[in-house]
Amino acid sequence: MPAATNFPVIPMDYPDPDVIRVGRTYYMITTTMHFNPGGEILRSYDLVHWEHAAFVFATMDDAPNEAQRLENTRHVYGSGMWAGSLRYHRGRFYVLFIANDTHRSYLFTSSDIDGPWRRQKMQGFYYDSSLFFDDDDRVYVVHGNTDIHLTELLADCSGPAPSGLDRVVVRDDPARVRLGYEGSHFYKINGLYYLFVIHWPHGENGRRTESCFISESLDGAFTGGDVCDDDMGYRRAGVAQGGIVDDLHGNWYAMLFQDRGAAGRMPVLVPVKYGPDRLPVFGDHGRVPRVFRTWDNNPGHRYRPLVGNDDFDWPRDDSGAPQPKAQWEWNHVPDSRNWRIGTTHDEGKPCLVFTSAGAAPNVVYARNTLTTRIVYPYCESTITVDGHGLADGGHAGIVSLLSAYATAEITREDGKLYVRMVVRDACDTTLDAMPEDRGPGRELVRHALAPHCTRVQFKVIYDSRHGTDTSRYLFRTDRERKWTELGEHDLFWKMDFFTGCRIGLFCYSTTDSSSECRMSDFTISTVPGSS
Repeated sequence: MPAATNFPVIPMDYPDPDVIRVGRTYYMITTTMHFNPGGEILRSYDLVHWEHAAFVFATMDDAPNEAQRLENTRHVYGSGMWAGSLRYHRGRFYVLFIANDTHRSYLFTSSDIDGPWRRQKMQGFYYDSSLFFDDDDRVYVVHGNTDIHLTELLADCSGPAPSGLDRVVVRDDPARVRLGYEGSHFYKINGLYYLFVIHWPHGENGRRTESCFISESLDGAFTGGDVCDDDMGYRRAGVAQGGIVDDLHGNWYAMLFQDRGAAGRMPVLVPVKYGPDRLPVFGDHGRVPRVFRTWDNNPGHRYRPLVGNDDFDWPRDDSGAPQPKAQWEWNHVPDSRNWRIGTTHDEGKPCLVFTSAGAAPNVVYARNTLTTRIVYPYCESTITVDGHGLADGGHAGIVSLLSAYATAEITREDGKLYVRMVVRDACDTTLDAMPEDRGPGRELVRHALAPHCTRVQFKVIYDSRHGTDTSRYLFRTDRERKWTELGEHDLFWKMDFFTGCRIGLFCYSTTDSSSECRMSDFTISTVPGSS
């Protein structure tokens, strides 16, 4: 039986989890925001170990707009795919979510977790929605903030049923909370209806908490209160918001999440029991237990890691297009004309070839930035960058992608290549959003590369083990074995991006001149000094 601990079960940015079980297999969807492909679904057989199962969509819309494509300094940071609801009903998978940038609700359905997924845009905007199929096959959505609504849908889920049930089932008191009820998850268990939501009470010790309300009928009163109030000793960051699921042996679990600083919001597993009043009891009277066990439905299964090294020898689909490994997502909608798989100039190894796609003022507007999550509380990554094809104004390298970003990069100016570290400083240490930024970053340091030297290996080290979230940047050329320090940068999770820090590989130009770079041999490790 696998052991779960009070450390996040996935030490990476997988927020707003919703989990289901289909037979012996658990599936979980989390928020993927502005990254593409999106709507990632993970798979597990024990609720502790997870691997990639599928992406629900390549792009959210058939014809992405300028902001979704990062064109003309428009963007959808902090928007995109939010808080998906994952359900399985009568042989079909359902995923429902909203996008704040389009102000639409999207429903994707498939008979197989691998797809293909059919998309439909729904009438209505269902914030933090939970899709629910009742025993009589009537379908509902529970949604909202502060006022939590229960809305009956048409049988095809295309919109609200004209004469169907539509009511507020619980209402929070704005005077007593910083954040009203939201993050709905709705179930029917042993004849009772269960609504799970979060809120953030006022007070010196206030933090996000999980609440539960139950009713004997959909039109009856829902009663209940807080069921989980714990930060596991971490920065008063409450463990809350997510779905519940049962195993094959009648045990119940909640998959919630916790904010873990710049690294993001991470899934936390909590055992659940039911008291004499049939209200759920989370963990040890609302506290997350230190250690507990789960059943393994597939002993011996070898899980594919959620992140790993990449030599960019990617498989190709039926049309011949290269398919990135599942650990990678593009920042916004990519432009397929400006990246390809090629070979390195010296050894002929596979490499990722980027060309700049229009002028960008800084790295957060760089199109085709390829991203992967960092691992909490420590990881280090390396990438080899060949800047031979950069024109004046071209930049290529690795970025810690947050609104207060940092890059280690090669750039060309007046025909010469330089290694630089460039940062955008955080305004403060709060969660508050950063102002819009369309200017260049602040250069911390630069080193001129020797003539005919175009290839550089960069290393970035992320470390949250000592109470702060820091990143450290180094480089070396082909002619050197020793790493040269570039500098350090503090990382902060901010509400404008609303995501944990990601490693990003980028190439862009501040001019209309086209630049090209080649990247090879990406590594990532959680063992200090391994790269």
